[in-house]
Amino acid sequence: MNDIQNNGLLATIVGSVKGFFVRAYVRHSVYSKLARLSDRMLADIGLTRGDIKRIANEAAMNAGRGKTQPTVASTQSSAKVVTLPVDGKVAANDSDRAVAA
Repeated sequence: MNDIQNNGLLATIVGSVKGFFVRAYVRHSVYSKLARLSDRMLADIGLTRGDIKRIANEAAMNAGRGKTQPTVASTQSSAKVVTLPVDGKVAANDSDRAVAA
């Protein structure tokens, strides 16, 4: 019985460490890819430079849950929904990215 409890504890620890690194990778990946976009490109998808950190953090938390969830970015004129994939890749073109006004 004690070995089973130890294996469960070890699995929990390994899962937590793995989750930490997955979230860190996704956060860094999304942040760096969005940061490389021009202000015009960010505006085209309804984001500003100030949104990048929040979007990266949300993508990391969603990756930790194994989900992709839409992120709502508020702009002065409207709110847009931007869906970021779990693996942290930023879409290269409109067919890869879900943007709704």
